[in-house]
Amino acid sequence: MDLKGLSMPEPQIYILVALLMNALLAGVIFARDPTSSENRWYALMCLALVYWGLVQYLHFTLATTPEQAFRFFAISTPGWALLVPIFLMFVRAHVGNRGWLKTPLFPFIFLCSGIFLSIIAWKKGWLVDEMVRAEHGGFVHEPGFLYTTLGLGHLSLGLLVALIHLFMQLRRNQGGDSRRRTSMVFVGMLVPLLGGVVVPIIHPSIGISQGPHLLISLTAINTVVVGLGMLRYQLFSITLERTAQTIVEAVTEGIVLCDLEGTIEFTNPSAWNLLDREPGQLQGTNLRTLMEPAHEVNRALTMAARGRPVNGEGVVVSRTGEPTPIEYTFSTIRDPGSGRIAGLACVLRDVGALKSLIKQLEEASSRLQEQVVTDPLTGVFNRRYLEARLEDEFHACQRYARMFSMVMLDLDHFKDVNDTMGHDAGDQLLVSVAEILSACVRASDVVTRFGGDEFVILMPETPNERALQVTRRLQVSIRSALGKGDIPVTATFGIVTFSGNEPVESAADLMRRADEALLTAKQLGRDCIRVAKLPDPLPVKRTESSSA
Repeated sequence: MDLKGLSMPEPQIYILVALLMNALLAGVIFARDPTSSENRWYALMCLALVYWGLVQYLHFTLATTPEQAFRFFAISTPGWALLVPIFLMFVRAHVGNRGWLKTPLFPFIFLCSGIFLSIIAWKKGWLVDEMVRAEHGGFVHEPGFLYTTLGLGHLSLGLLVALIHLFMQLRRNQGGDSRRRTSMVFVGMLVPLLGGVVVPIIHPSIGISQGPHLLISLTAINTVVVGLGMLRYQLFSITLERTAQTIVEAVTEGIVLCDLEGTIEFTNPSAWNLLDREPGQLQGTNLRTLMEPAHEVNRALTMAARGRPVNGEGVVVSRTGEPTPIEYTFSTIRDPGSGRIAGLACVLRDVGALKSLIKQLEEASSRLQEQVVTDPLTGVFNRRYLEARLEDEFHACQRYARMFSMVMLDLDHFKDVNDTMGHDAGDQLLVSVAEILSACVRASDVVTRFGGDEFVILMPETPNERALQVTRRLQVSIRSALGKGDIPVTATFGIVTFSGNEPVESAADLMRRADEALLTAKQLGRDCIRVAKLPDPLPVKRTESSSA
């Protein structure tokens, strides 16, 4: 095509074609997935190049004096100055908010410096000393001090940060298509930026003489590379792999991919937090050094390497030495082609909070259970617990022919204490009696407050004679401690002993007989002991073998 025959000069044609290509590329990328921040930032970069190229076109077409050329330079400055923070935001979206780009602080800093450059560009002598007409048309600027320091520093440092993060993304353990997509972005964007924007700015003479040709060539490279990436590797489109990667990075469980020996090759952000390590520290580290107990981790790795899923519990130790309880699941990763085991996947779950909650629930349940069976005033067991325990002892004695005794006591003159000295004194008296009873019996005996001023002591494996000895000791202890005040307090006792053979219908029947013995003792004058007499034991049936 003979460009000289057109009405507009040849450089403008190159610039207009490049503008159309960048505008078309921005529209296509945005249409692929409008919800993707990565796509939006890339499309915005293309539009920034469109803006910069449009001003260059107007510069070639309209600028006839150095003053007009200076104004076009000032107008074009936001196109390259703001391109850096836009590019950083795109890289941030592409690599997943990692490293220095974990927060938008760096892009924000470059945004501020880009705005500052765009403002001072209107002040002649700051960024540009003067505009000089170029040999091949248009004007070339002579850089000022701030241009060579702040302007070039803004460009070089911003692109260096982006380059480092893209390079780190390439080094991460990704699938083949993911690595190719990052390479496409790396080449497709850096080539136009470095060649089409940076080089003309650093060498203005090149930018004026060869700028249109350079712009169309590099834009074509960008379009071809990105187009190939979109066609073959689903660049800038929603794919199952990208969705899966997003899910892996978003889940709360830590996900670790390692080889058969346990050497880590990939970790998601939750694993970084759980293992209390940076991604760079985890890459190449063996799981055996991060999880305990070591022998359980070794066993899990060995079994998983043989193709068997493994579940277990352990702890991970933070950098400060603090252990965190975890649950882990090892499973195999097989090569899709050969079917062989290519590696292991380990899912880590932080169960520290769960275990803490379970412990709190168990403690609360224990306290509640204690409250249910404990008398709130005296601290000994209550009637509910006595009835349940007595039922168990009664059936055990019937089944195994064991013996137990039960002592029921009632305080003498307790009503006089309440009426004369008040209920607080009466409550303190009950507490004192409970302490005396607990101190005089065995740890295996059950001291309970039956109700009011009545107490019951259940004595497993205790014959009648032993129960009578203990009761006499209790009687003396209560009389010595409480029988010398203004209102002497003593106790009256009723005792029942069950060997398992007596014809007693139930545990409640035993309780009734102990109560009757207590009432009889009360009638005999108080401060005395009465033993309940049970019916004679039933005769033991002898078998023929035993009679022989």
